Amino acid sequence: MIESIAIVRLQADSPHAGAVAGWTHDAWGHLHPDTSAEDYCREFIAQCGEGGVP
Repeated sequence: MIESIAIVRLQADSPHAGAVAGWTHDAWGHLHPDTSAEDYCREFIAQCGEGGVP
């Protein structure tokens, strides 16, 4: 059983950033039809860090 879960900011250099960006694009990319998946992922990763993606 999991005793606690820590929510931390996703850093741009995380090996998981690309996967999370892809999941986010799959779920919400339809709201930005003129943005390619690559551009969406690049913009998502640029928001990672201290003040960005939790």
